[in-house]
Amino acid sequence: MNIYLPSHKGRGLLTWQYWWDDPYLYKEGSDGLMRRCVSGAEARNIMWHCHSSAYGGHHSGNRTTIKILHCGFWWPTLFQESNQFVRNCDRYQRTGHRFPPSDNKLYILVCVDYVTKCVEALACPANNAHTVINILKKNVFD
Repeated sequence: MNIYLPSHKGRGLLTWQYWWDDPYLYKEGSDGLMRRCVSGAEARNIMWHCHSSAYGGHHSGNRTTIKILHCGFWWPTLFQESNQFVRNCDRYQRTGHRFPPSDNKLYILVCVDYVTKCVEALACPANNAHTVINILKKNVFD
């Protein structure tokens, strides 16, 4: 597709998804929002800002992609490049992963004795009162 239009056609519909507004090309997403098409160094710079900068947060590839889309940018290989960018991020690889649940225990109950400052951390399968009472009876009050 030729994205270079004559000067008298600086604005116009190229296809049902793309809109040319000189000097930028926009794509309409499935959510109906228009996003500016970018490529090359500009795309890498946007990925860096949405993942590695102070407000980026070093989130996963999917979360970084969502941030880029919310910022109003798009390119054809956005999803693959975003995941690859996160895979190559040293800080995310060291700290970004969630720990897998241990024996389907998703919660931690922390008990502190205020006199001795002794701490007990107990894994819990649920965060309801019944589970907490049973764990306290079994592990703390025995």
